[in-house]
Amino acid sequence: MLAEAGADGRDCRDVLRAIDAPNIDRAVVADLLGGDGLGDEFRQLDDDQGDDATTGGTADDLRRLADDCERAARGLQVDADNPAEVLRERGYGGDVDSGQLDPATWGARKAASAAAARAYAEQLRKEADSHTDGQVDPARIAEAKRVAQAAALGGILTDSREFVGRDPWASEEVRAAERAEAERVAEEIEATGMFEHVAEEGQVPFWQLRKPEPVAEQEPASTDRAWPRVTEVEAAHTNAIPTALEWLREERAERKRARREDDMADGL
Repeated sequence: MLAEAGADGRDCRDVLRAIDAPNIDRAVVADLLGGDGLGDEFRQLDDDQGDDATTGGTADDLRRLADDCERAARGLQVDADNPAEVLRERGYGGDVDSGQLDPATWGARKAASAAAARAYAEQLRKEADSHTDGQVDPARIAEAKRVAQAAALGGILTDSREFVGRDPWASEEVRAAERAEAERVAEEIEATGMFEHVAEEGQVPFWQLRKPEPVAEQEPASTDRAWPRVTEVEAAHTNAIPTALEWLREERAERKRARREDDMADGL
């Protein structure tokens, strides 16, 4: 977002207005590029939306958000079905050719987000059909908007907590308010149960949209179903979402078990 908003010498707000991103993120970028206070326009948008959010919505709103999720899922599935072609179109052909960016892994992550968006859309439609009258809980509408937004943004939402509240020219009151807002957004995202938080060294932390795991008895961990490793170059790309964390944890646990068994065998 920083690169796009700062390009061509334009007023960064013109670019930021056209970018589908959280208002707090747009506000922080505007302050960084244009100076303290330039992001107030986007902060006011959050204030206005916050007032409106208390009224909730209707079953029709749930259906519209379901349509948004389904539409975004189709786009994610196109990425998943044609990963190499899409990556080349987006300028990552060199990384694909060098083997630093694996199209199959990238495509698998897009497929996971597409599946999550489709499942969520189905859930919203069922809920809308069972909702006969009155207003839908405002928190439910807000959650659905978060999921639809993530689906439309390639299956991810940026975690801005690392960057907000650091402007040395802003008052402590403003910095504190930005930190509080970022924490509020993070709590709402986590509460949906639809995201996996990814925070690895050398990259901006984010949430990836993923279908929740069913609450059921789990099979023992096995490296036979391992996720491919994530390269540093791959993790640096906005559209390459690391999902190998579970694999790494299980691999380490398996190695520890193997060492313990070897030690016991040596003792005998």
